[in-house]
Amino acid sequence: MKLKIYILLITVITCVNSAWAGQETQNGKQYNVVYLKSEASGNGDSKDTPVGTWENAYKKLTNTGNRDYDWEHNIIVIVGDMQINYREDATKDKSNIQGTAATITGVWPWDANDKATTDQITNGGQAMISGTTNNIGADVRFRNLRIQGDKDLQDRMSLRLHSTLFDEGLVMMGFADLGDSYGMIVGRKAPAFHIQISFDHDGNSRAADVKYEMPNDEKMTVTFKSGKYGRVAVSRAQGTSETAVKANYIQGTPEKPVMAHIIVDIQEGNDNTGNYEDDFGILLGGSSQGIVCADLQFDIKRGSIGTLVAGAQGNNIAAGNTSGKTIESWKIPQGTFAGRTIINLESNDVTIQNLYVGTQGRTQSVGANGTAYFYGQATLNMRGGTIEKGVFASAAAFSGVGNDTYHTPDYAIPYVDNNNVLTFSSYDNSKTMATVKSTFNGNVDLSQTVFTMNIFGGTIKGGLCGGSRGYDSYVWTKYAPEGAGSYYGNTNINIYGGTIEDGVYGGGLGASDYYENKDGKGTSGQEKFLTVAQVFGNTNVNIYGGKITGGIYGGGKGVAATSKNEYINIAKVIGSTNVTINPQTLKPRAEWTDPNTPEFTGPDTDWTYTGNIYGGGALGSVEGDTNVKILGGIINGDVFGAGQGEEGHPDKAKVTGTTNVTVGE
Repeated sequence: MKLKIYILLITVITCVNSAWAGQETQNGKQYNVVYLKSEASGNGDSKDTPVGTWENAYKKLTNTGNRDYDWEHNIIVIVGDMQINYREDATKDKSNIQGTAATITGVWPWDANDKATTDQITNGGQAMISGTTNNIGADVRFRNLRIQGDKDLQDRMSLRLHSTLFDEGLVMMGFADLGDSYGMIVGRKAPAFHIQISFDHDGNSRAADVKYEMPNDEKMTVTFKSGKYGRVAVSRAQGTSETAVKANYIQGTPEKPVMAHIIVDIQEGNDNTGNYEDDFGILLGGSSQGIVCADLQFDIKRGSIGTLVAGAQGNNIAAGNTSGKTIESWKIPQGTFAGRTIINLESNDVTIQNLYVGTQGRTQSVGANGTAYFYGQATLNMRGGTIEKGVFASAAAFSGVGNDTYHTPDYAIPYVDNNNVLTFSSYDNSKTMATVKSTFNGNVDLSQTVFTMNIFGGTIKGGLCGGSRGYDSYVWTKYAPEGAGSYYGNTNINIYGGTIEDGVYGGGLGASDYYENKDGKGTSGQEKFLTVAQVFGNTNVNIYGGKITGGIYGGGKGVAATSKNEYINIAKVIGSTNVTINPQTLKPRAEWTDPNTPEFTGPDTDWTYTGNIYGGGALGSVEGDTNVKILGGIINGDVFGAGQGEEGHPDKAKVTGTTNVTVGE
């Protein structure tokens, strides 16, 4: 009976798909192949008779509903040059594109290993990327393809919530270099090739076909196996009128968040062209501008990244200035992430320069109220790889909600009103917040923000901070907002293994760069830079293993006093700090009952740490209690309940609460 049903189904499919592309057999597999060339008028069955539009190419493909099967067997071969732009509303018959997965290539056939040579790729068909008109209208795989940019433009591709595989054999050519103003690390290069996972809003109105809510039962996957990219983000928003900005700034809602799984697995020896240090200049979980409600998971397996940010990048935009209105009067966010991001660093084949578990601030004008906010949960699981310039909660930005005494200064906090409408308002109106209802990793209560950093392996250089970096000299940040790097919530650092250089801090990393070096710009009100990198909440540092150099602190890393100021409020923790040393031997992950919950075989009596342990900060004060517990291990150093101060400055690293040190149970 099963055999008869199977044969019947095959017969039905054959009849329905009577307009199949040319049937070709390669390497023992059968493919539906259609050839495409701009403005051609053939039937698409050969290179000599290509079709001339995306619409006609997609009409000849099959759609079984199995994405992986379809994009392996549906092959669109570009002959010559073809602009990438086949979004749903680009055709009269939307069903011909929407939902039909396919592979787009510039070379056909491939060899037995689905490979093409660099010469074949660079001399084959080209996918043209120019400006902002590059839209995807279906799940797609790019393979063995030259992607040609416009050196005079910032080139962008919008995936429009479609699963996309940037497969092997992608050659990037002709792109301009991404400028520092886009948040790049100063001095490093990346192609000016931006990818928006959701929609690329550019202009003064939302396109009629844009769906910014993602159905709860859908999750898209974006995988990178080759290529070089400038900035990858969930969304970007622009606009010059109040109506445009309000409409274009929202991607996802608490009821229907954007759900995406981003996989980075850049293969060695992939065919790339360009003198770029990294595979990605910037990889964002949120937006470069605007608000994103999302549930995201990053699996970084292989590759190099300049800056990895779990949430929004932010930008102090000038929208509305032409009409005499301010951003604040519109009650809209400048750069906000609401929801959850999980970052998994999977192997030692990963290199990252900067990693921010929350947001990356980015400002371009004086007087910014804030550049980026994070509400919800962010988790880093590091099992391998190297991070060159440190791990931080955020950089020159803001994270968390806080409480009635200390709370976010954001005037545009997202919440759901009594009519179940996503609204933006001050803390007093929105402190109950909303819940992001996700079927990906479960729901997220936005009224509490929690950052968790689990270190199992790999190497972190430049320090590990549960708080934020107040001012970031590694990126293009001309102007820092008041209280930059503030974190409102609890932070958890759990170290099970790996190597951490330059210290572990429950608090943030302060900086006096902007205060000391005004360079003639933004010189009024400089006292606001005396409160950067503060944590308004409790810090928890738990050491179960690993190799650590540079000190262990419950508080933050402040700034040494100068003739101008003592900087006693920089990198302050307003809350309690908890440092626990409890060396344990970790079980192999395969033996854990829950793959996300570590299990131990027992105490590690040989674990040794050479250095000092502080309940407080390094020049950073604590307004609260400090608690240090030493439950095992060999400590070749001193243990202090308070912080590491500075001679002649008694208020540095001051603890205003009670200091507690416990040895053993």
